[in-house]
Amino acid sequence: MIDSIPPVVPAGRMRELAQPELALPGGMLLRPWTPYDAPTLVAAHADPDIRHWNRPSRLDLAGAEARIARWHERWQAEKAGIWAIAPEGGRAVGLIGLADIDLAGGSGEILYWLLPAGDAAPASR
Repeated sequence: MIDSIPPVVPAGRMRELAQPELALPGGMLLRPWTPYDAPTLVAAHADPDIRHWNRPSRLDLAGAEARIARWHERWQAEKAGIWAIAPEGGRAVGLIGLADIDLAGGSGEILYWLLPAGDAAPASR
């Protein structure tokens, strides 16, 4: 008889912890999205390059806020971890994350985009 393969990451590991903030060089952060960032999400979903490579549906402000709330729910469900790329204390200029997470199998889909404003984010403080 073949023993079952243990999960790569045990169930409950993500939901036990708050989604972390991660410091980046140059005063930038990876942090959970907030309703304050909804205008960035609306802009990203209208940006032609982001639309070309990511194929997002168009969003209004209410739709962006609902999507951000869903990302928080998906963290708790251990299905996704989506971070805003933002200057410290500022609104998001990009997104990076893992979607379609399978903790038992140890897989997920990497997502990312950066608005042109991200190139103008402060390099240092």
